[in-house]
Amino acid sequence: MLAVGKILKAHGIRGDVKAESYMDTPASFSEIKKLFVDGKELAVERAKVAGNFVLIKFKGVDTMNDAELLRGKLLSAEKTDLPDPGQNRYYIGDLLGSKVCDEEGCFIGTLKDVLQYGSADVYLLENGKGTVMFPFVGDVVKEISVKEQIITVCKSEFEKVAVYED
Repeated sequence: MLAVGKILKAHGIRGDVKAESYMDTPASFSEIKKLFVDGKELAVERAKVAGNFVLIKFKGVDTMNDAELLRGKLLSAEKTDLPDPGQNRYYIGDLLGSKVCDEEGCFIGTLKDVLQYGSADVYLLENGKGTVMFPFVGDVVKEISVKEQIITVCKSEFEKVAVYED
């Protein structure tokens, strides 16, 4: 299961909810037919983009009061129900735990988190000595193999942007 969003509030009187999307675009919700809230499967009747948010109508959630009960709840989906992220794009969950090495095969760390706060994702690594962070910018990342769980970085570019914490 992957977290795909969070319900913010009820929207209207017919049971729709307004949700924040954790995916690249709220439009991705239009392809999802079922979501999970607190482990309970809810069938998606419709999903509509509203700015940076998505309005979702679940089957069986038919009133504003029903929708209000979902306020603040996390939305999850099975990976098999999610749209393909596309070429050279990845779900963060598929990358977590990957080994990060330079092009010579030297181990730098294991990917523990991806922080998304601004114009570039920041990869957070642990290597037994501390934490290493680097932004996914320019030519830093040379190759990602989800199957082999290896991220290869350009050593010279990595050294320009990496931040080390003890």
